[in-house]
Amino acid sequence: MTSLQGSIKDFGVADILQLLSQQQKSGILLVENDRLTAEIYFSNGTLVDVKTPKDTDRLGAILVKSSLLTAEQFRQALEKQKNTFDHICSILFAQGILSRENFERIILTYTYEIFYDILQWHTGTYRFVAQTVTLESSLVQLPGLESILLDVLRMIDEWPDIKSVINSFDMLFENNYAALPDLDPDEERVCALVDGKRSVQDIIDASVLGSFYACKTLVLLLERGAIRLLSKRAETQDDNKNIFSRAGISIAACGCLAGVVALIVFMPGSFLESTVPVFGLQSGENTALQQAFVCDEAMKLEKALEIYRLTTGSYPETLKNLSDQRILSAQDIVRLQKYAIAYSKTKGSYAIKIGP
Repeated sequence: MTSLQGSIKDFGVADILQLLSQQQKSGILLVENDRLTAEIYFSNGTLVDVKTPKDTDRLGAILVKSSLLTAEQFRQALEKQKNTFDHICSILFAQGILSRENFERIILTYTYEIFYDILQWHTGTYRFVAQTVTLESSLVQLPGLESILLDVLRMIDEWPDIKSVINSFDMLFENNYAALPDLDPDEERVCALVDGKRSVQDIIDASVLGSFYACKTLVLLLERGAIRLLSKRAETQDDNKNIFSRAGISIAACGCLAGVVALIVFMPGSFLESTVPVFGLQSGENTALQQAFVCDEAMKLEKALEIYRLTTGSYPETLKNLSDQRILSAQDIVRLQKYAIAYSKTKGSYAIKIGP
């Protein structure tokens, strides 16, 4: 197999995965459509790891909503990740914040979530890059590829029945049970999360069961009368987004900031003036370096706002609330004011204005 690339429309993802496994290939399979890019790692035909650019955002939402760590602990892990580029869960595990059991459960659940998504693609592209991949590079030991494929295909087959009941992740349920004696651990976990305030998406993240099993459990509880529908749409539906997804912020973007600054600084002045928007800085100056700093501070603010929402359930009334929660320091607030970055809370969301 000297080259393997093409269209998913002609050759399905499941077929590609099985071919690589059967031929005991080592390397990275890149699959991509208009929504997502995934990297699937093989070592001599054994599935080793799966990665997407959204890993940190989704895992951050799961970790904080499930109360496995605090928003502050997650923020500190993000700062460390900027320097090490290690997986966020690996950092938390090494720090002793995340137990081995929870570490493995989260990685396995998230792996199934990715496969559940990509195995339903009918359009997109794939490309296999042959290279050395060792089993030691795996975060956790994953089940065999055939086992994952069978499980996920069964989930896909059962999903239409679940979707006929759970047709939106914004739905709200309230608890309606009096300590039913025969609930299994997953049902107990989901029941404890149903409070009339958490959306289905919040319950999915907090339960660490994944979309399929969390929604299937909700349907079973609904059928047994243990919960009941409160609303088909959460009042704060605009808030039900993955951490940092509102502005498309990612660790990769933050890591590239220094390179962007360097590129901007050495641009010719005429090109700079025609391509870089002018921010009204309080100092009256408008250098390219300052503009990069303003962008960086705005990104930090948006990350802090999402961490605050995950912690309290809503966005802050003022920036001082971020300082009170120790998400931003007093110096951070002063710096935002220096760069004329203004924040205001809106209904279910917020607005950030740069300039006078």
